[in-house]
Amino acid sequence: MERLRKISPYLLAFILSFAGLAHFFKPDFFHALMPLWFPLPAEMVTATGILELVLAGMLLIPSSRRIAAFCVTLLFIVFEIVHVDMVVNYERLAGTEAEIPLAAAWVRMLFQFPLIIWAAWIGKQIS
Repeated sequence: MERLRKISPYLLAFILSFAGLAHFFKPDFFHALMPLWFPLPAEMVTATGILELVLAGMLLIPSSRRIAAFCVTLLFIVFEIVHVDMVVNYERLAGTEAEIPLAAAWVRMLFQFPLIIWAAWIGKQIS
């Protein structure tokens, strides 16, 4: 458990960095995921990409790790809204860069919960 406690912030930072960069290399994928009722979808994709990169960097700095983990937890909760919308409005993704099998959309939606718990756990592990 001690090993997991030590590597978790770095692993989460890596995941966030990868995802954050993907917002800039595959923006059409993320634009397609945005619920139709979200305001300024292109700007939201850019902002979340930047936010993921900033939070990844903050997770690497022990003094900012707790606030970063808290913010990542909130961000993952907001992302769950997008994942639920992917399942509920699945047919909207047909023919877009974000088209995936419906089962994959369900997995993505359900996998968000362990990510939320993990990010919160990282924030509680600060000694």
